[in-house]
Amino acid sequence: MNARSKVAGMLMRQDNASALNSLGIFIWAWPDGPANMPERLSQLAKAGFSLTKKYSLAVKKCQRGRSGRASHG
Repeated sequence: MNARSKVAGMLMRQDNASALNSLGIFIWAWPDGPANMPERLSQLAKAGFSLTKKYSLAVKKCQRGRSGRASHG
């Protein structure tokens, strides 16, 4: 069973607050948010969405992005 199915099941049951509270969310896009990535990450973290900042790495070249992604598994 994949993560999406597990979350859907939790939401359908509506009686397991501890399981729902254990979920995290990674904000992939913010269409009307700040264009500047550091500001975007900062505002998301202030709003309680800290995973995006935690798992986002700044890169200038594709190869550095690949190596960074590989090292963070």
